[in-house]
Amino acid sequence: MGSLEKLSFVPELVVVTAPAREVPDIIDQTGRRSSAGALIVSAGLGHGPGSLQEAVTAVARKYGMRLIGPNCLGIMMPGASLDASFAAHMPGAGNLALISQSGAIAAGMVDWAAQRGVGFSGIVTIGDQIDVDIADLLDHFAMDHKSRAIVLYIEAIKDARKFMSVARAAARVKPVVVVKSGRMAQGAKAAATHTDALAGADAVFRRAGPSCSSALR
Repeated sequence: MGSLEKLSFVPELVVVTAPAREVPDIIDQTGRRSSAGALIVSAGLGHGPGSLQEAVTAVARKYGMRLIGPNCLGIMMPGASLDASFAAHMPGAGNLALISQSGAIAAGMVDWAAQRGVGFSGIVTIGDQIDVDIADLLDHFAMDHKSRAIVLYIEAIKDARKFMSVARAAARVKPVVVVKSGRMAQGAKAAATHTDALAGADAVFRRAGPSCSSALR
C-alpha cells in the first residue's frame, strides 16, 4: 500500500477501497494530511466495540475529519464531473438529488434515469453512515440551489429527532420523496446488512407520528 504522505498535494477527499483491515491506517494518514474527509467504499469493518469501524470513527474524530460510508457505492456529482463510485455509468447532470443507503438502489436509479433523460444534481450512497448520515445530506441538498427535488431511499435512521427536524425544514423549500424499506420482516432483515440493528423496522417510523406524512411528500 502506498502512502498519502508521498503526495505532492493535500487531497480534499480520499476514496478508500482497500481491504477492511487497512482502512484505519489509511484514515489516519488522511487525517495527518489534513484532508477534509474520506469516502469509504470498503465493507467488512464490523460493528460495535472493538471493531474496525469503531477504530476508524475514533481516528476521524481525532482529526476532525468527516466520513461517508463505509459499505457504499460512492458519490456522483455530474455537475462537477465527479464520479467517486464504482457505478457502471455516470449519470447526466440535472436537478434531482438522490440520497440512498443502498448502492444497488442507487445504481438502478442511474440506469432508470438514463433511459428517461433524467439528470441528477448529486447522488450519495451512505452505506453504514458511521458519520455523515441521511439528515446531514438532506440538509445539504435542501440548501443546494441546483437541486429542485430530493429523493431518499432509507433503510434505517440513526437519530430520528434530528432527521424529522431536518426533513420538516427541507420539505418547506422543495419536494422531498422518501422510499422506506423494511416494512415487512424480510425487508427489515435485508436492511440490517447495513445497520446491524433493528432500527430499520417500520415501527420506528410509525412512532414518528402524523407529522412525517405532512412533512414528506
